Amino acid sequence: MSKELAELVRLMEANETQALNATYTKGWDMRTAGSFLVAVTLAVLTMAQAEQKPQDILGWRDARWGMTMDEVRNACPEVQSVRDKKDLLVISNLDIAGSSFEAKFVFSTDTKLLRNILLTITDPNATSRGMGCAPFDRVTAALMEKYGQPASTVSNENGKKVTWLFPSTTIYLSCTSMALDYRSLRVVPGYSRSETPPVQYLDTLVIDYGPPEKTTAKNP
Repeated sequence: MSKELAELVRLMEANETQALNATYTKGWDMRTAGSFLVAVTLAVLTMAQAEQKPQDILGWRDARWGMTMDEVRNACPEVQSVRDKKDLLVISNLDIAGSSFEAKFVFSTDTKLLRNILLTITDPNATSRGMGCAPFDRVTAALMEKYGQPASTVSNENGKKVTWLFPSTTIYLSCTSMALDYRSLRVVPGYSRSETPPVQYLDTLVIDYGPPEKTTAKNP
């Protein structure tokens, strides 16, 4: 960063009017000076966001990959056991970007160690009549604020998927649209909302946390 630019950034942090006057005294007209300051502001915000992005994610909340069930219970006291599900712990009624989610802690059937965590939307209005993807943009924005820019974004007729990559964890946010046709008892992926709706729509919005080699989410 040049000395002049650094000085302008310092002035902007102290007093935007001083910064604008400083550019004006250099012979710039007010429109050019204002445009320059906007560009500098955006650059500073981008750098600040990059600095705030975590370098690595070791798990979700205080849970870490490879923990035993007892270790997860100690790390996350709010978890609950699930009847008839020996390899699963859950946390219900999580608020993410204004929507209710349930967290499922999934353990390997072989090692009995934590292998991934699935956060699934549970809002009744969001999971019925094809509305499961409605909160997708809000949840995406919330995760971007926390984890920074995603590594990739995919959107097609079957749904949407956003991916964040870290050395110890891969995070998938995915919304998959399907339609359940009771007349033939078959699942029809990628239904078109312009068509006559089947009996029931099934949209799922899931955030999948897990080690890179063991995350289970697939492309929509």
